[in-house]
Amino acid sequence: MEKQSKFFFAVFLGLVFSTIGSVFYRTMIGKTYLIEGRASCDPASEKCFVHYCDATSEECAGDPAFDTVFYKLGSRRAGKIPLCDPRDMNCHPFACKQNEEKCQEILCDKQTIQEVDLGDECNDPVQYLLEQARREEVEVEENGQNSMEIPEPALNSGNEVFSKTASPCGELNSNETCLPDGTIRVDN
Repeated sequence: MEKQSKFFFAVFLGLVFSTIGSVFYRTMIGKTYLIEGRASCDPASEKCFVHYCDATSEECAGDPAFDTVFYKLGSRRAGKIPLCDPRDMNCHPFACKQNEEKCQEILCDKQTIQEVDLGDECNDPVQYLLEQARREEVEVEENGQNSMEIPEPALNSGNEVFSKTASPCGELNSNETCLPDGTIRVDN
């Protein structure tokens, strides 16, 4: 009977250590567990979750531009998340590669807003663009500025000189480049 109990004890210890080793490998080396979090979202092109600052439970800036946060949810295996600063504009921790397993970006819709129940809303990109255009029109009317003018700080940038006219570029010289916003860059 003593040999049998030693055998079962050895098998039991072997199973315990192999289980601990397997869990250690999957979590610390393989990093196969999922990380879920929020990522920045472009409200002009994606249906984002919208969080408005609640002054009763958070410290707010008092400016809707700073107190409104657009985000999407994401989940990805820990081993696939890049090691970069999330405040860096080039860091996209939840950007899934094509056919990547266990990776998803969750945008806002009626179903997900009910499932996650964060108390936030969804935005509509078309409506967002219309509201932005209206705000810009109001700002132009209030400031009396032509929306096609470029502010002075944008005129000089290193060895490039920008022209003040932001009308459609028209004909350009060989040393000029038309930028997407309609300005002309003159290369020295």
